[in-house]
This record gives sequence, structure tokens and C-alpha cells, in this order.
Amino acid sequence: GEYDDPEQVVEVMQKVPLRSFSVRLSGYRPFRDMFFAEFEENESLKEYVKRLRKALLEEEISFDRKKFMPHVTLIRRADCTKGKAFLPEFQESDAMRVNGISLMKSEQGRHGVVYTEIGYARAL
Repeated sequence: GEYDDPEQVVEVMQKVPLRSFSVRLSGYRPFRDMFFAEFEENESLKEYVKRLRKALLEEEISFDRKKFMPHVTLIRRADCTKGKAFLPEFQESDAMRVNGISLMKSEQGRHGVVYTEIGYARAL
């Protein structure tokens, strides 16, 4: 979402304890004009997001309150109509270790979206 003081968001991120945990991809899925990879259900991730959102509320920092859906965007501006988009068959993913979180800024550049890290919070 949009917020005028990203440094305040980073401060909150750094105050909310994050214990390292593992995640694993579970498959691909189209959404509007994108394809993304979904993550398996993960209680550690869900609990962290719940605590982070609570801390943001306590600091009166607005955020998108839609259901949290962890994913990795693979393709933007794809034609996701049936039979048009092709991704290879999903192969079981290795576990990936989460050792921190980043606050990212996204801007439309000449060749697509450009992501810049604004701040980082390391896991304990």
C-alpha cells in the first residue's frame, strides 16, 4: 500500500520479533493478468503477519487489510485466458529459509516494475 512515512513502517517491522522459519512453494496460479507461485500453508508466517499488522494498527499506520496471500509474482501482463498462458508443470519446491523481511518500493520503470528495498528487519 501507500504510506507517507516508510521509515516509521521499518521501525515497526524491526520491533516485531521474527523467528526464522521455512517456507515452500505449492504451485502456480493465475490472477487477473498475472501468474504467481503460491506458498504452502505456514503457521509461522501467518502468526508473524498477524503480530506485524497488530503493531501497525497500534502505531496508527494504515495498510491493506485484505486477506494476506503470500506469493511470488512470476509473470505480469500475461494473457491468462484458458489455453493461452503456459507454465511448465509444477515441480515440488525445496524449502526456503526466511531470515528477514524487507519493505519494498515499487515504481513503474521504462522496462517494467522496479523494486527498491527501503528497509529490512532481520530474524532473531
